[in-house]
Amino acid sequence: MKSKTRMGNILLAAGALFLAAALLLTESNLCEAYQARQASERLSQEVFSRIESQTQEADSLSQAALAGGEEETPEYLRNPAMEMPVEEIEGNGYNGLLEIPALGLSLPVMSERSYPNLTLAPCRYSGSASTGNSTIAAPNHR
Repeated sequence: MKSKTRMGNILLAAGALFLAAALLLTESNLCEAYQARQASERLSQEVFSRIESQTQEADSLSQAALAGGEEETPEYLRNPAMEMPVEEIEGNGYNGLLEIPALGLSLPVMSERSYPNLTLAPCRYSGSASTGNSTIAAPNHR
């Protein structure tokens, strides 16, 4: 009888430890997701402002070229196989912005895929946006 009671106490203690570990892991995941969301929002704004300024710059160059009688085609359209341009922000490289209006999402896309990068933002997995075959890997905690 004592051995059954002792075994029951051991199993009860083990169950309590597993429950505590699960709660700590859940809290850690929620905290990581919150930090990633905050970083993603900040980076999205930075990437968007840089893309906006580059677009305005390209538009003004195109207008100047058209006014001069020559049409300037961007390099990525002339050479679709070229590497996608990378914008360096806070020590990480970004290729652009992924927007899904139906979900209200606007996320920066990192140029290199790795587990640490995936905790921050979606990453380019392969391909190029200029050739229309780009694949993006993203975490599921957004």
